[in-house]
Amino acid sequence: MVMIEEKLKKIKVKSAEMSSHVVDMFSDAVKAVGVHDLGLGAEVRDRDDRVDELEVELEGMCLTMLALHAPKASELRYVAAVLRLICDLERVGDHSAIIASSVFRHSYVPLLESLPDFGKMASKAGVMLGAAAESFFSTDPARYFELSGEDVEIGRMQTELNRSLVALITKDPAAAIDAVSLINVIRRVERVADHAKNIAALAPYVADGTVVRHGGARLKDADPGA
Repeated sequence: MVMIEEKLKKIKVKSAEMSSHVVDMFSDAVKAVGVHDLGLGAEVRDRDDRVDELEVELEGMCLTMLALHAPKASELRYVAAVLRLICDLERVGDHSAIIASSVFRHSYVPLLESLPDFGKMASKAGVMLGAAAESFFSTDPARYFELSGEDVEIGRMQTELNRSLVALITKDPAAAIDAVSLINVIRRVERVADHAKNIAALAPYVADGTVVRHGGARLKDADPGA
């Protein structure tokens, strides 16, 4: 029992490290785009390697736990949740690296001067990502429903920003290349919010086996109290 608890503690510490690393990556990626910081863009891109290393390391730790020990239901849920968590974190890391790398091909500053909602959307997605990670590590099931509403708002903002950029392309075709690239950046920001919602959905599952994915279905394990 002590051995299992110690291994679970190591998994939690390592997954918290990965989470913090990815949250910072996304924040810095958005900052690099906003001010066209090539140095910061390169730094974020290079930090994606550490995300990949952490994902592989954590996957190995979780699979070893499942193969060599007999975790009870609550421990099994936690390990299963971490395996899902690291997949979403890895994807956020990829999105962040791609967003940051785009500054080497495009300067979005002139476009962003007329699109203040981009900063609001990116900030909201970053806050959402941090809150989702916090809800997972504090096992706070209630945050999922709050963050689901934030995800809907971010989707609305994406639609409005895309509409503005399409109108700009129609008015000024010379801006099309940068505008289309920015639409892709916006899409990735929205995807980060989706991954944040996925992460928040893990807290109810860890708490008592409740599943809130797929349209809010609420199911429980056969032995939620174990």
